[in-house]
Amino acid sequence: MLKKELQEFADALAKSTYGGINNTDAVSLGVCVSCRQGVFHGVNMFTSTGLREFEMSGMCERCFDDTYGEDD
Repeated sequence: MLKKELQEFADALAKSTYGGINNTDAVSLGVCVSCRQGVFHGVNMFTSTGLREFEMSGMCERCFDDTYGEDD
């Protein structure tokens, strides 16, 4: 879990960037802050690394990879 101040910053950034939902709420609801779809293994979440990233950023693995590029 991120430190409180960092989490508050990340939430505010996600809310302003993605229009209304922050990453804490997205993770709690199991939806991606970017595409607003439910996060499901094998659909838009594929690896344990992607799951950890979702827990921090609120972005599903598919959106994260589309935004920042895939590691090869």
